[in-house]
Amino acid sequence: MKLKTLFMLLCGLSLVACDNNINKDELQSIINKNQPLCYSLPEEVRPFPKDIFDDNIVEDNLNDELVDIFVDLNLLTKRKLSITKLDGSLTYATRYRLSQEGKTYFNPEKGGFCFGNIKVNDVYKTESSPTRYNQRSRTSRLVYYHYSFSDIPDWAKDKRLTQYYITPSLNTERLYDAKAIHYQPSLYFSSFEVDKTPLIQPR
Repeated sequence: MKLKTLFMLLCGLSLVACDNNINKDELQSIINKNQPLCYSLPEEVRPFPKDIFDDNIVEDNLNDELVDIFVDLNLLTKRKLSITKLDGSLTYATRYRLSQEGKTYFNPEKGGFCFGNIKVNDVYKTESSPTRYNQRSRTSRLVYYHYSFSDIPDWAKDKRLTQYYITPSLNTERLYDAKAIHYQPSLYFSSFEVDKTPLIQPR
């Protein structure tokens, strides 16, 4: 199910959107608040630091293989630990931590490494929509626009990640189609509803 959110903006007299046209910069500012490009990690391997005990690893559990890819990409560090149990026996674990670079990309709310930006290239069509913000709302408008990706780091394009995630093409030269809903319930207030469905899905 697609999750959507309604972002509210106070609409100043200088905004073109107040004149029933769509301001591309206003739409861009809404999209900037969302991070749809994220490699989310399984709950079993976060938050960090995280200890994964050797005796808890199942043969068909690929979580350790996945996090090791992020170690290779210098987003995580790992080291082996030996731990003495209460009965005096030893057990072993691997401790994963965010590297300095990993801290710049890790988003706790998303539970993964987020990166890149979405750039609105143009709004190419608008049309009236029967959807209403509330009973007093004016008719909303469907906004069709093109966007592209920018600022994609090299690590995010590592082909090993496609074993675990369904990803879009991260080609920064390609344009994509998208749709948003623009509401304007009054002269001084407008809002956008944009799709929050993640562009990267776990397999």
